[in-house]
Amino acid sequence: MKCDIPNCRIHYPEQYKEKMRLEEEKFIDELAHEAYSSYGAVTDFKNFRGEPMPEFDVLPDVIKNAWRAAAKTVAILAVDKV
Repeated sequence: MKCDIPNCRIHYPEQYKEKMRLEEEKFIDELAHEAYSSYGAVTDFKNFRGEPMPEFDVLPDVIKNAWRAAAKTVAILAVDKV
């Protein structure tokens, strides 16, 4: 198995595939949660309508997935720049 990061040359044994997927998912979830919290810190925890932001864990799945997608994109771009 080859890693999914662009230009990555690391190959992992197949038995680690699921463990790595779960670790990546956990890491991306943590990044998304931190990004959401940072957004809240800057906006006084108000959403774009000026309403109070709900906790990340109670957001609808579609919104959490949007934050996860954004976090994953930023992580990939950051790694690509290193």
